Amino acid sequence: MVVNALANIALIMRVVRQKRRFQQALTWRQHRRMTVQLLAISNLYIIAWGPSLIVGLVQILGYPTFLAQIQTDFFLDLIYVVCLFLPWVYLSLLPKLIKWIKELFRYGQRRNLVASTQSIQSETRL
Repeated sequence: MVVNALANIALIMRVVRQKRRFQQALTWRQHRRMTVQLLAISNLYIIAWGPSLIVGLVQILGYPTFLAQIQTDFFLDLIYVVCLFLPWVYLSLLPKLIKWIKELFRYGQRRNLVASTQSIQSETRL
């Protein structure tokens, strides 16, 4: 988690430094997508690894039985949640894909036939 946090800070600092070096105005609105992606993936890792690391740290610092059973039953399994949710986080961060999926579902629901009443009446007479 420490490496993850340091890498995120380094990436943001690199963007700021390059903008200053090229003497461009730093508008966070343009970099919003990058920061949202960065925070979404980082938060997933923090949520999954955080409880296990905190309990492990408390156990190392002097309380070896602190939440030991809960850690082995629940917190260590929570780490595998990252593997399950990471593809969904990636897909949710692709706005064109989300727009395409929404249009696909809307297209399937709107299949109405429009015909004139004269053509319907002429077909019923035959």
